[in-house]
Amino acid sequence: MRAPLLLAFAATSLALVGYAVYSLQAPPAARVRSGAASTPATAPSIAEPAALQEPPIQRIARAAAASAEPPADERAYAAEPEPPPEPEPAAPPAVPVTRQATEAAFDALMTELEAIPSPRALNPERRAELYRATNDTFAALTIQLGEDESEAIEDAYMRVQAQVGRLRLRGKP
Repeated sequence: MRAPLLLAFAATSLALVGYAVYSLQAPPAARVRSGAASTPATAPSIAEPAALQEPPIQRIARAAAASAEPPADERAYAAEPEPPPEPEPAAPPAVPVTRQATEAAFDALMTELEAIPSPRALNPERRAELYRATNDTFAALTIQLGEDESEAIEDAYMRVQAQVGRLRLRGKP
């Protein structure tokens, strides 16, 4: 069953390759068209337009190049300069965050996480939201504490890891 089908595909492919090679090698003046045998091969006939005298591959290439060029009205539109983009509104001024506010936010979030009985109580979106909030508050806390208080940062990190592990919080829903 496969051999006849494979033979048919091979014959068709060979025929198409042969036609393409023939079209590319034969000059248009050397071909004799039906009805044009009485006229010289180098002089174009009045009955045959110039487009019929070129090989089909060249006609296809010429048509593709012509269709790729935009119409004149689109070229004129493209030549118009674009208006400059409007400036983005200024961001609201940053409110300075105090150390006490950061510690209070971190403790409140940890208390909220500790109050959740099990990971089954959370849907995937809520888990992702809590994971992001936990990371943000821990980052803010480490910025506020600085390198001088490494023990406090380590304690906070241990609390975060315990809650993230217990509730199986992940970044993506």
